[in-house]
Order: sequence, then C-alpha cells, then structure tokens
Amino acid sequence: MPRIIVQSEGPQGHVTLTERVGSEELSQEHYARQLMERAQWAAADAERAEVTADGADAARASRPAGTPIA
Repeated sequence: MPRIIVQSEGPQGHVTLTERVGSEELSQEHYARQLMERAQWAAADAERAEVTADGADAARASRPAGTPIA
C-alpha cells in the first residue's frame, strides 16, 4: 500500500509522519481532511526540526495541545 512520509532535511532527518494511504480512503472526505490536518502538523514539526538542532523552537507548537506526533 502507498505511504506518505514527512521528514525534515538535514543530518538528523526526523520523520514526523509516516502513514499508509489507499485511493479508496482518500475518496472519503472525512478521511482526506484528517490526513491533510496531520500532514500540516507534521510539516510544521519538520520545519521546526530544521530550524534548530536542539529543539529550542519546539515550544511554538502549531498543533492542539495533547495531539501526538505521528
């Protein structure tokens, strides 16, 4: 099954999202919206990982409190 991966660039290459997706699931509006929300959070997390190696900017979380990183 196809997989979507969001990963920061650089020596660490933090993976912030890895998820299997099928075309049938993507045709469901609810699933597609949730996937895009998770991808947005993962992209923001990957961008922060690229900005600083020590995670100093991690306090600026863009996702709701208590939401796990995939």
